[in-house]
Amino acid sequence: AIETMRETGELLGYGLCAVFSLYNPEIIIVGGGMSRMGDRLLQYTREILDTHALRIPYGCCTIVTAVLGDAAGMLGAAVYAKEQFRLSAANNGQN
Repeated sequence: AIETMRETGELLGYGLCAVFSLYNPEIIIVGGGMSRMGDRLLQYTREILDTHALRIPYGCCTIVTAVLGDAAGMLGAAVYAKEQFRLSAANNGQN
């Protein structure tokens, strides 16, 4: 289990190296099932980022776990659906 956690964290780290290079984000929020692992996963991710990520983008970014955990995706989809319904109703002249 520890080896799987290490490998997953490292792969996430390599993926985030590309994200830093392309997008220069201010914050990265790790959500879904991965967020339950917290620092047990992110410690391996940070090891890779410390050695491979571009210094300036990585140094200006915060990596956190999502407060909503597993529910983040589902709640986001529900909010999006509600907004789309509201826009559709407004376009059709309904409230």
